[in-house]
Amino acid sequence: MKDLALEQNVLKIKATSLKIEGRKKSALYVAAVTDYYRRILDGQKPDVTRAENIKQIFSRPWCMFHFNGKSKDVTDPNFVGHRGLQIGVINNVVQGRLVFIPTHAFGRFDGLQIDVRGDEKPFGFSVQQILQNKKNVLEAKKGISVEVRLPPKYPKLEKGMNVYLASSSKVKGSYDYKKPKPKEFQNRIPIDVRVDVLQDKLRASSKDALFETDADLQVAQNANNVYDSFLKSFQKTGDTIFELNRLTLNNPHGFFVPVSLINELRRGLYQNINPVFKHGSLSVVSQKYESADCGLIIKTDNLDNLQELNLEKFSEIIYLITDKPDFDKLATFDKNKIRLALPTVCRNTEPFRKIISKLQNLGYNKFEAGNYWALNLLDTEKYDVSLSPLIYMMNTEAILMAQEIGIKRISFALEDTKDNMKELVKISPLKTALIVYQDVPLFTSAVCIRHNDCAHCTGAKKWINLSKDGQIFEALSVNCQTMLFNRKPFSMTQQANDIKASFYEFDFCYKSYTPRQLKEITDSLLKDLF
Repeated sequence: MKDLALEQNVLKIKATSLKIEGRKKSALYVAAVTDYYRRILDGQKPDVTRAENIKQIFSRPWCMFHFNGKSKDVTDPNFVGHRGLQIGVINNVVQGRLVFIPTHAFGRFDGLQIDVRGDEKPFGFSVQQILQNKKNVLEAKKGISVEVRLPPKYPKLEKGMNVYLASSSKVKGSYDYKKPKPKEFQNRIPIDVRVDVLQDKLRASSKDALFETDADLQVAQNANNVYDSFLKSFQKTGDTIFELNRLTLNNPHGFFVPVSLINELRRGLYQNINPVFKHGSLSVVSQKYESADCGLIIKTDNLDNLQELNLEKFSEIIYLITDKPDFDKLATFDKNKIRLALPTVCRNTEPFRKIISKLQNLGYNKFEAGNYWALNLLDTEKYDVSLSPLIYMMNTEAILMAQEIGIKRISFALEDTKDNMKELVKISPLKTALIVYQDVPLFTSAVCIRHNDCAHCTGAKKWINLSKDGQIFEALSVNCQTMLFNRKPFSMTQQANDIKASFYEFDFCYKSYTPRQLKEITDSLLKDLF
């Protein structure tokens, strides 16, 4: 992938905030990019020097992605990873020295990279010696031919190859930045605390948490100072996930309380509060969903593949539709068994709005949402709506939110752990589904990998085999999107019975199966499960 760099075009976006991607980048990169776009937002024109700094710190070739409409100029077919700022092309290689005319100054110990044909990544090295005008220099000036000593065992370098500045000591010192300390910017939950001071005991409470300790107290000489002592102590929340919002002190007799007792009371209460937040809010749900027996679900994007199956074994058939679903074929199945799955990625929702309306008129009312766009089209008061694994339900708060908006069933994410799923099944108020077989899309991208232009493309399915480090992957190009799959399907039938979800799901979407293959695989899965 190339890097998305909108520069002044960010001013055209009608948004209240902008996100800068900085995953696995350095603090220096974050500082440089934030500085660059902050200046643009403040009305300044793009600064060439600051743009060059970003490219030197970390950069692949820049592009606009699909900002101005569908584009194929979004990938680099030859190289991956950090390239740097181009500062010249090779003029010659003489006696282990690289000769070129730099368009940008660079110094000793800076990093250079060179595009080498046939290699996936550029060849890079640290500059140890610079010659200009036959003299050793610490910094090479731009516009003057330079000779740079190459490291031993350098690859074959040819005239015309691009030279990049990939690391610069000067740029590293151009920004005032510091790394935040651990937990310095931790989000905390505000809590209210009430303290009751009695002659023989102290009691502290916060919602459902309570802690008491025995005491033998005397009347204070200055009762006003007692509140300050409690406030100073209870503001110390330490490594907990909460902070004190309000402290109410009930001390009707004006007793004096030693600091040691106040601190003991604070520690006891905060220790009791922690499990309340740790276990989330599902403990207050009135009733957990109870499943007598585990049901079976089969999912497909081709209804013809089901013709050899005994569908009486399955509680539900999920049909992944496109903007042109097979209504005639759909009519041959029991409507009560059919659930219509909306695609994960959708660039135009209007056709699906009409399809949903038509399906409703035909008597279908079960749908699966594969992304949040679908929830805008599906009225959970009218329809039975379930969630695919791509709407992540990996904690109690997420499940509670799904219940609140009217979802009837959730699916566990494939990235989740067995232990976490087992815990969620025990307390979930909703039905749960576990994928036990699927050709998992490792990613879905709005990037086309076909060589032809859009005007001469049907958008039909096209499979391409790719390999990396000896592992083979299969890429599916369809309707201007690319999906990448491992050659082997995901299967967890051996572990499924430990989780005890409400339903087990077999997913046969995307890849091509014959009815016979699908039946053979299904029979094998059922044998492993039961």
